[in-house]
Amino acid sequence: MGTGVRDRARDLLALRAVGLTPRQIGAVVVTAAALTALAAALLGTALGAALGHRLVDAEAAATGLGAGVARLPGPALLGALVLAVTATGALAALPPAVRTARRRLADSAGETF
Repeated sequence: MGTGVRDRARDLLALRAVGLTPRQIGAVVVTAAALTALAAALLGTALGAALGHRLVDAEAAATGLGAGVARLPGPALLGALVLAVTATGALAALPPAVRTARRRLADSAGETF
């Protein structure tokens, strides 16, 4: 998360220059991280469920257990996992967001140009 914030320092500096408050800049950083984590969790859950189901069935068929032994976790568990990953992504973004929000505009200008 910290690397992403450093890479976007110029964008965040522009937001500060147009009048966003430190709290709003922190919210931008946390929201971007949470949305990235949400997209990754949704994609990973969908692909993992589909591929995992096929791989378990293929292994069962290859060992003589027969197909159809794979069972997916329930939607409630998958949804809870997606929410947990999203919350973890947002929490991981808090320290870089606080650091970025506390930086002075004059201190940041020299590093980005």
